[in-house]
Amino acid sequence: MEILKNCKIYPLSKFYKPNYQYYQLPPGIKPNENLDTSKISKLHLIEYGFEITPLKRSLLTTMLMMEDVGNVLIIDIVSIWLGTIEMMNMKQKKKINYLNCISNIKELNNFLSQLIETPIVALRRCQQFENVDEVIQRRLDGIFIDNVSYLQDFNEDQKGNSQMYDELNKMIRKVREVFGCWVVSISYGNEYYEGVEGCLNVKSHSISGVPISFLNGMDMIVLRESEGMGRVIRS
Repeated sequence: MEILKNCKIYPLSKFYKPNYQYYQLPPGIKPNENLDTSKISKLHLIEYGFEITPLKRSLLTTMLMMEDVGNVLIIDIVSIWLGTIEMMNMKQKKKINYLNCISNIKELNNFLSQLIETPIVALRRCQQFENVDEVIQRRLDGIFIDNVSYLQDFNEDQKGNSQMYDELNKMIRKVREVFGCWVVSISYGNEYYEGVEGCLNVKSHSISGVPISFLNGMDMIVLRESEGMGRVIRS
């Protein structure tokens, strides 16, 4: 015990640096010709409905089909992805860790914190589509979060929600620093709230229902313009 008292503890990050992964845009997203898309680590899609459009599906499948892509963690807050995953071929499914038990932003931040501190424990909370021990030992290359709009607490004022989303941004940055993975997140545009859920009376200077400070943490923001096409509106 005396020896342990004199030991110094160093963070793993002092000795370990991740192999940083970057997101590759699907064909349905056409950026400006002068835009460098080789270093996208955090991409955000603004949608107008909860259904899985061809564009939204391609954001996931484009990466799953790449030979050198490791595991992808799908955080399915909106609870629509399981059927789509089950129809994928095994080559794609075996790369997936699927989580469908997040109902608010605090739970998501806690899970991401657990993923950083004890990744094996966190990933065992997920559903895998082949031997769990084999899946969780592979490199985590990406995280796909659909839909962060559902994380808002409409009992909170704008400042309170902004603070919670700022914390989510910090957790996303930490996950990137630890695993080197890319992150794709999805939210609804303001038209969704003003139309289908106009009673919520969301007031925001953001183009999305989530705080502008959260969007500012993204490398690229894509607005869906049709079923299969998206336009880069900020990078």
